[in-house]
Amino acid sequence: MSQQQSLLVSYKREYPTRVIIVPMNAVQSADLNQMVAIGTRDLGGCSTVVIASKTGAILAHLPPRPSMDLSDPFTGDSNVRRLMTQVVDLYHAHRDKYFATITDTVIVCAFHEGEIALQDQVQIMTTKLQGLGPEIYTYQVPVQHGIPGRGTVAVVGSQGFVTLGLPDRPRPLILVEDMVYVPRHNS
Repeated sequence: MSQQQSLLVSYKREYPTRVIIVPMNAVQSADLNQMVAIGTRDLGGCSTVVIASKTGAILAHLPPRPSMDLSDPFTGDSNVRRLMTQVVDLYHAHRDKYFATITDTVIVCAFHEGEIALQDQVQIMTTKLQGLGPEIYTYQVPVQHGIPGRGTVAVVGSQGFVTLGLPDRPRPLILVEDMVYVPRHNS
């Protein structure tokens, strides 16, 4: 009996050179006219920022703390600011090429004991993305292991639609824990 795996892992296994997996504490962009998908996994309490159109995407995997060093209580917030500066810089570098069409901006963050976890960090992300109208999307922690898709975020664009045999659509396909993210706005 084969073990089920997340869609992101399946895509990476099937198209190893055309799927980007963004590691923790990193920011990357992808040309979705060339790549099948970009995504991240093993969130387990981390946040993810996605800026995506069907032709390009930026994805960041932001940990609550960059290391286990507890000597600086503000190291997590400082790290989020640093990573968000990279996100904004990539957005400006690729704005005309990828983001002149319908673009979704999503902050995926943990929901723990009835509230958004790491609210100060989510506020930093929201402020940095203010002009892009970010939407907040949560996932439940603690993460239930053994369930495919848990702790993953993936973005599929124009090349992925063709390669995976999906119908063409005007906006990117964003998957949070293998569930289709549906934006609340119509832009």
